[in-house]
Amino acid sequence: MEQMNRANEDEISLYDLWIVILKRKKLIIGLFLFAVISAAIISFLMPKIYRGDTVLRIPQFEIISSNISSKDLIDLIGKIDNERLAKILPKTSIVITDIKLNAFKDSKDKIEVVVESKDKNAILIAVSELIDYTNTICLVKLTVKEEQDKLSKRVAELSWVLSASKELLNTYGQLLKAGKLLPVGFNPIELNKRIADISLEKQITEQSLQRLSAGVSLVRQVEIRNKPVKPRIVMNIALSGVISLLSGIFLAFFLEFFERIKSPERT
Repeated sequence: MEQMNRANEDEISLYDLWIVILKRKKLIIGLFLFAVISAAIISFLMPKIYRGDTVLRIPQFEIISSNISSKDLIDLIGKIDNERLAKILPKTSIVITDIKLNAFKDSKDKIEVVVESKDKNAILIAVSELIDYTNTICLVKLTVKEEQDKLSKRVAELSWVLSASKELLNTYGQLLKAGKLLPVGFNPIELNKRIADISLEKQITEQSLQRLSAGVSLVRQVEIRNKPVKPRIVMNIALSGVISLLSGIFLAFFLEFFERIKSPERT
């Protein structure tokens, strides 16, 4: 029975806890207000950070061995720390706070680019600088040059065949008009169709060559958030309030415990 009474005496009731909190309420409230006000002032004084994102496309070639995947290009660029940031973005590195490159799981030729900057207008320039830098990487330049040479050679071949076909068609037409050539075995419709097919292939090849000249390029325009993403003022204030409130309660109980140790005769 005595042991049960002693156990009950040692137990701390919720009422006792509430009494301690009320006793130290000035300390708890003061610490809470100090933390909240400090967090608000610091958050408002911190520079506003804006975010923009886009997607880059890496040119892919028919020869699989010469293709560069998005992961390969990210590895070639390497980790973008402050030193590399100044090298990659010589004009905007002062205001750019972070730049991230992410490879898509379902695509080997596209890279997501996320840029954070103190100056919203600098994001477009930073993306342009990044594209210029990626196109100066040796492996990218070599593979693009190889494909450019192949496409240029194909355009030249198609141009020669197209010119020869048109000349042949013109010659056949003149001979037929002069009656020096029998129309047996000659079908101008098929030849015209062949010329049209060659012209179409030449046009497609020239367009591919034109696109390839840009190397790594934008898939879509850069999307820039109108509102800053940092600092998160509300979250900072709320987090500071919760932490300071818990810290104040803990400090109140610690002081109460310390006082009871110093004054053991106190009930």
